[in-house]
This record gives sequence, C-alpha cells and structure tokens, in this order.
Amino acid sequence: MINSTDMIESPSPDIDCSSVDHHASIPILLVVFLVLLILFTIAGNILVILAVACNQHLRMVSNLFIVNLACADLLLASAVLPFSATWEITGNWVFGRIFCDVWAALDVLCCTTSSICLCAISIDRYIGVKFPLHYPSIMTKHRVLFMLLAVWILSLLISIGPLLGWKEPMPPNSTECHITEVQEYAIFSAAASFYIPICIVLIMYICVYVVVWHQNKCLKKGIELEHFSREKKAAKMMGIVMVIHFACWLPFFIILLIDSLIPEAQPSKNTFKVIFWLGYFRSCLNPIIYPHASRNPPPPCRLLLNTFAFRHRNFLCSFDVDASMDHDGRKPKTQ
Repeated sequence: MINSTDMIESPSPDIDCSSVDHHASIPILLVVFLVLLILFTIAGNILVILAVACNQHLRMVSNLFIVNLACADLLLASAVLPFSATWEITGNWVFGRIFCDVWAALDVLCCTTSSICLCAISIDRYIGVKFPLHYPSIMTKHRVLFMLLAVWILSLLISIGPLLGWKEPMPPNSTECHITEVQEYAIFSAAASFYIPICIVLIMYICVYVVVWHQNKCLKKGIELEHFSREKKAAKMMGIVMVIHFACWLPFFIILLIDSLIPEAQPSKNTFKVIFWLGYFRSCLNPIIYPHASRNPPPPCRLLLNTFAFRHRNFLCSFDVDASMDHDGRKPKTQ
C-alpha cells in the first residue's frame, strides 16, 4: 500500500495523471453546461420576442404576456446567470460587495416577475375561457399594458428590500456573496414571489376547469364553440408553462423557508446548488414549450428551435395555440 510519504517521494505518473484528469474534467463539463444553458436561454427567449415582433398574426394582446415573460427570462439570462455561473465555477465572488446586492436583487426581481406574470396570464386565460366572445373588448391593449406595468412595479418593490438595508451584516470576506437570510425578509419574499402567486394560479385554473367542464356540456357547434375551443387550447398551453415554472422553483422556496426557520435542517451545499440551478433552468424551457404545445407544430417552428436562425420573416411561426386565428375567429390568409 502506498502511503502519503511514498507518494510525495516517488509519485506515480498513472495515479497523478488520472487524478488530475478527473478533477479537471468536472469544471470543464460544468463550464460547458452553464455556457450552453445561458446561450440557449438568451437565444430562445430572443426568438420568442422576435416571433411576436416580426409576425403580424402573432401581434395580439394576449401575446404581450408571453413577451413579458420572455423579457424577464432574458433579463435573468443576461444580467444574472453569467455572474452566477462565474461564482459557481470559481467558487468565489469576484464582482465586489455592492454588485453582490444588485445581483441578488435582480435575481429576486426576475423570479418574482415571472411568477406574478403567470398570475396575470391565469387571469387572462380565465377571462378568455369564461367570456370568449367579449375577450377583445375586456382585455384591451391599454389594460394589458397596465397589468404588465403593475407586475414589474410590484416585483421591484418585493426585490428591493435588501438594497434598502433589509439584510444581514456584510460578511468579512469580500469574496463571499449570499442570498439574504434574514428570517422576516426570507418569509416575505418567499410568500410574495412564490406561494401567493401559485395560490392565485391554482384558484384561477380551478375556475378555468369549472368553466371548461360546464361549457363542454352546454355548447353546440358554431362560432361561439370555435372561440371557446381556441381559448381553451391557449389556457391549456399556459397551464403547462405554469406547472413547469412552479415545479422548478418549488424545491428552492421550500429550502429557503427551512433554512430561515430551521437553520440546522438546511441541506448540503451541493444539494442547494442543484436546487438553485433547477430554478434557473426553467428559463430556457418556455421557448421549447410554446411551439410544441400545439398538436401539429409547423416545420418552421421546429427549424427555429433546432437552428436558432431564420431567413425570412414568414419562417417565424405560431408558438401560441390561439395564433392560428385572428380576433374575429377567422383563419389568417396564407402569405
């Protein structure tokens, strides 16, 4: 058996090389994964925004919610994830104390905006299903823009607490950067950013289910059924988005409360990292969900997802299940 002294005096090339290779391969794989995740998230959400901006058939009021959700994910991928990835790879925070607070606030802002935006989408889908014929007159562009503005203002108020001093004292080591663990703020942010929004979404989708169940029994063929069917499919697609969002973030917010209320029960460092990045991973999934939520996603949609490129604006296809018809319930003319 080789003891530590023998290894120092007469190192074994085979053992040393394999050990170095093994330890070196972990950060390399981690770097590749994180870089691809960030690039995929940025590219995917940019495509979602361009799809609405460049395709006249997608310039509908309901799609403003999807654009807003994509903007929140794009902000996360460009202003939060690169610094999170650097911290994850190096093991140290190298961006200074002040930016640590800014980074943490942006992190909370993006997550909160996504959750509250999903609340607004659930309300929008309920109105679409409950009042399919009157939806365009109820959800006007001005009302939707006001809702989105309220989403960002409310999210900003929730996330700005630590910047105003609602946090624990700075650690002595400037290379450390932690999420605020003050018990009161942790409970407040968890409730406002996650638990209250998920309750609202559940309530609204229970209402959507009740309406769908009732309408399926009562509606007959005709234009009203056509409108209702379109709104029901859109509600189903956004329901998938919401389930994935809250499923990815649920472990983190459970751990956040446990860490605040029962510090001795907190998980290991590696477990927390996996849970933390699971929430980030959600941001790259929406651009995949949108085109595949439809029963028959057209080939250009698959082309956009697979190549992240397009040669003509007509290649930008519908990622919303209700985009195959305009507000009058008629199919758009083929270009």
